[in-house]
Amino acid sequence: MPQELLDAFIKQMIESLDGISEALRILQQYCQSDANDHPDMDHASEEISSEQVRELLIKKSAEGKTERIREILSLFHAERMSDVNPRYYKKLLEMVSLL
Repeated sequence: MPQELLDAFIKQMIESLDGISEALRILQQYCQSDANDHPDMDHASEEISSEQVRELLIKKSAEGKTERIREILSLFHAERMSDVNPRYYKKLLEMVSLL
């Protein structure tokens, strides 16, 4: 394998690992926060609209955090916000707000 291909592959792997590390950090921070900060989502998520979620995602994306948003979406098995089950909107908002 040519050295430049190997270097590009290694660089891509490092970036991927950095992304995974950041997603895990956000998840850990979320899990360690006070239980009052994120009550059971089954009861409160109906209050969160898709517009609220979209607004925060747009704001964070404009701040240059698009890749981190994608990593958080992947935790919900989603490629885009519309793929996220509305019952998880509050969790999604909380995690993205930590960025």
